[in-house]
Amino acid sequence: MTVLAVDIGGSGSLALLRDVTLHAAVGAPIRITDGRLSATEALSSLAKQLPAMEGRLDVIAVGLASITSFGDPEDLAEQVRRHFCCHRLVLASDAVMGLVSVWGTDGGAVVAAGTGVVGLATDFSGQWTRVDGGGHLIGDAASGRQVPASYPPYLYLFRQPRFAQTTPNEPRRIMKFGVIGAGAFGSRHITAYDRHPEVELVGILDLNRGLADAVASGCATPPAVFTDLDEFLAIEGLEAVSVVTPDHLHRDVAIAVANAGKHLLVEKPLATTVEDARAIVEAAKANGVTLMVDFHNRVNPPFVAAHEAVVDGRVGRVEYVYARLSNTLAVASSIRWASASSSLWFLSSHMVDIAQWIVGDRIVRVTAKTVSGTLESRGITTPDVFIILAEFASGAIGTFEHAWILPNSHATAKDLKFELLGSEGSVLIDGSHNRAVEIYSANDARFPDVMAPPYGEHLTGFIMDSISEFVDAVAGRRPVLATGEEGIQVTAVLCAVLESIETGGPVEISGY
Repeated sequence: MTVLAVDIGGSGSLALLRDVTLHAAVGAPIRITDGRLSATEALSSLAKQLPAMEGRLDVIAVGLASITSFGDPEDLAEQVRRHFCCHRLVLASDAVMGLVSVWGTDGGAVVAAGTGVVGLATDFSGQWTRVDGGGHLIGDAASGRQVPASYPPYLYLFRQPRFAQTTPNEPRRIMKFGVIGAGAFGSRHITAYDRHPEVELVGILDLNRGLADAVASGCATPPAVFTDLDEFLAIEGLEAVSVVTPDHLHRDVAIAVANAGKHLLVEKPLATTVEDARAIVEAAKANGVTLMVDFHNRVNPPFVAAHEAVVDGRVGRVEYVYARLSNTLAVASSIRWASASSSLWFLSSHMVDIAQWIVGDRIVRVTAKTVSGTLESRGITTPDVFIILAEFASGAIGTFEHAWILPNSHATAKDLKFELLGSEGSVLIDGSHNRAVEIYSANDARFPDVMAPPYGEHLTGFIMDSISEFVDAVAGRRPVLATGEEGIQVTAVLCAVLESIETGGPVEISGY
């Protein structure tokens, strides 16, 4: 999906657009800053700028802030019919303005809503429901305004895409899922599907039959185990597959899954070359299957809070981001294919995605350096440390730091820090040394991760939450957490980092 983001009148509307565009905007947002314009005048002004972009847009997302008048709904509808009949248009306003529905030549819908709106959901039969099952706009409880049942069955505006498009009593069918890769993270996918009430885990594929058998035996209902991809994909009724192979081996497996007509969840990074990432996305599109990239920090509570703080305007204009995610030597040493990867692909892929998602903007230029030696002395031919200076399209800058050489005496297996500085505030996240739990023995100290791993026999922790998001997407209840196009863009940034290291200079990232 290609979305044009348009900011009319101020930073508030741009903040609203960050979730709507999902980083799919064409270049930087168009800005129309004359706050004296009415909504209809602003749309007319926007229409004059569109001809050069014809043929490249699926959705136009317009933020209306500081305008003098929202105008008469019928006048606004006429403006939309006249100028945007070939597009779906989303309107977002800083104040709750109600809803306006307009049909264009493609059946597009116009939705106007405001700050505090978490989402509008429909069961696609014409009946609108609210996130909590009520009939009121979120953020508009004071006025008691209801969403008319006659409004069209389209969904486009949401602040946090975490709601179900089903009625409370709608029956849920059991879907058949499988997992390719039974290693450390593949086992997380296996556990998630084994525990999910709507999923039947029907198969695990891994070239290491003994490993797959061991993981399968821990399931409530042990699934079949395979070492042959064709046999695995031939499982009767198989609908969706998680691809959790080593980073550099995603392409062929993911394309095979898509060509077999199965929905697919690919662990981050989507691929380690832009060519491979594009091939996966193209295969998914060609076969009409759902593709999600598992950037699970998008549902990690501290980062969700940071995202909301930026979207709500509490920190103002973002000017600087610092992200650090590193692992101990033990982690790097435990990965059999570590020499074919690095802390860049294994860790920075998380932070590049989450920084762009929180800032609401893309990285367009990087300069990077590495240090090597410690890992090489242990037979792992990959850099010890990556340091990246990134520039965002908005003018914000960021520093990223990733290492695989933390001492094994470190109290956690990872060191995760994130800081954001804005024109009016800041966000500080300690995702590893927050000391929510401290355990001391005679010889060491440990700070257990209380958010990531599952506890008990249920789906707990943000890693499981992310995989559950994929289940909901396959069921048609919500959009994917991260799109294939977003996966391509993160891969492009990381490839630019490697190019910068090789050339010793800055590298531009464009066209993603």
